[in-house]
Amino acid sequence: MDKFVPASEYCERVFDGTHETPKPSATGKPLVTSKHIIGGRLDLQSAYLISDQDHGAIQKRSKVSQWDLLFSMIGTVGEVYLECSLEVPYAVKNVGVFSCGDEIRARWLYYFLRSPYARNHIHRYLNGAVQKFLPLGALRDFPILEYSPDRRGAVEVLSALDAKIDLNNRINVELEALAKIIYDYWFVQFDFPDAHGRPYKSSGGAMVWNETLKREIPEGWATETLWDIATYTNGLAMQKFRPKGDVFLPVIKIKEMSDGFAPDTERASPSIPTKYIVEDGDVLFSWSATLAVQIWTGGRGALNQHIFKVTSEKYPKSYFYFQLLDCLGQFQMMAEKRKTTMGHITLDHLRQAFVVKPPRDLTQQLDHQLRPIFEQYVGLSKQSQRLVELRDWLLPLLMNGQVRVASLPDGVSAPAPEPVAELA
Repeated sequence: MDKFVPASEYCERVFDGTHETPKPSATGKPLVTSKHIIGGRLDLQSAYLISDQDHGAIQKRSKVSQWDLLFSMIGTVGEVYLECSLEVPYAVKNVGVFSCGDEIRARWLYYFLRSPYARNHIHRYLNGAVQKFLPLGALRDFPILEYSPDRRGAVEVLSALDAKIDLNNRINVELEALAKIIYDYWFVQFDFPDAHGRPYKSSGGAMVWNETLKREIPEGWATETLWDIATYTNGLAMQKFRPKGDVFLPVIKIKEMSDGFAPDTERASPSIPTKYIVEDGDVLFSWSATLAVQIWTGGRGALNQHIFKVTSEKYPKSYFYFQLLDCLGQFQMMAEKRKTTMGHITLDHLRQAFVVKPPRDLTQQLDHQLRPIFEQYVGLSKQSQRLVELRDWLLPLLMNGQVRVASLPDGVSAPAPEPVAELA
């Protein structure tokens, strides 16, 4: 019979991070809060740094160690991150920590906290609360399904699935970085192959000063704007296109563009005009609130009015995608210099953002090289989504014992997921 025990009994220790607010520092260690725990990962890139002195003071009270679980206590309550690293470079603030001291028990707790039972318990506790917050006392009393050796197989299966998902994500990061390096080599450094197959600029290709871009570009090249190189199709307010039956398209809003579709994703009629339908491989540009450009891989959907679908009859996707990415960085730097958040991109931004204009046949040559990289990127993303669906389907069945999995023989282990902190 399944046995539930309070987290304080299951874990060696349950504690939380500092309640103080250390000042930002130019150098030092990252300070992690609940908002930095996202989808099983830790976003250190957006965490600000605190001094080594402040970091040391927090560590005396709230030191995170290997096989500890971080738990978001405020805001989006219930996000979980499993710390697998021996060396932990950050401090925590207003984050719950379940300290297990043992890998297999930590992994079991990690999956249990992501299970429907744990989610329902959190929902019941928070229901009606104005400020979504789970206090430390509630974390210590949190009912945990006790681990037993016969559950080891479940942990191994879930860990193996997460390991493959993580590997796919790592490969995709490298694929996009590789494509960007090749693109920059051709159209930023201007070392595309010349008529003799040699790198153009490095081999003495003629360069001329361009007053618009304030830099030298290859002789005979010109400039265009973001508005010139592509078509920006704005989405619709889908409230006007509700589905009438069980057949529907999920709506891609800024949240879905970031996190993918969810059970509560808005639905639209599949009979909306084709130009507002998004397919895998399309380039999306969220121009409102959160500025982002990405290649969509989340499946067929309907486009929300705060996102552009970007297409072009003149240039291949690889050209306008990377031009948009480069200009997006400029927009974000403009906002940072003003110490404000740029609320949205206007048509004037697109018309005033000048980019280099290579010969079209050269953009096609580059696209011939980059297209297989983009196709592999989309394929791995789709595979990961199927694995996520399989993992999420298996998770409750494995947790409640409806499905039993034999553990691997001693000395043999399934590949384990290694949630990696995202640090630029």
